[in-house]
Amino acid sequence: MREQRIALAGAAEPWRRIELTLDTPTEAGESTIRLWSNLPERVDARQIARLYRRRWCVECMFQRLEAVLIPTAVVTDSYVIRRLLRS
Repeated sequence: MREQRIALAGAAEPWRRIELTLDTPTEAGESTIRLWSNLPERVDARQIARLYRRRWCVECMFQRLEAVLIPTAVVTDSYVIRRLLRS
């Protein structure tokens, strides 16, 4: 995990770019996930990564519900999401 602080013109607070290295590449061959955050400095990069993972758990739940409730909906099941759920 790497973290970089980024100053954006017009932004009240500095942003952070967080890189997560995956143990196994995604289906698309990606081995890194990059997150941008403007959460306060007291929230460390590991906590942001955990929050991101939890968010995807919720997103996946909604995709499953949509697949059940609206059978014609297309549900994407990307490798990245599956890897995050297993962690």
